[in-house]
Amino acid sequence: MMPYQSYQQWQIERPKTASEQYAADVRLGVFAAGVSRSFRQASSRIRAAAGLRPRLGRSVRPSARDAAVHVSG
Repeated sequence: MMPYQSYQQWQIERPKTASEQYAADVRLGVFAAGVSRSFRQASSRIRAAAGLRPRLGRSVRPSARDAAVHVSG
């Protein structure tokens, strides 16, 4: 075991104060938000490059009203 690994092991095993745990949770939340944002941006660019329509928060399947308009129109 390298000398710095024993320090890392000690850091992992020692109990954290409430403020240290809160700070770690905040950092983890910021990191997760950044990863999620990057994934959403990349997926929207990939969909745009592939020529797929953007998701507008609607169902892919048309509603009954939309289906009736297409049949009669």
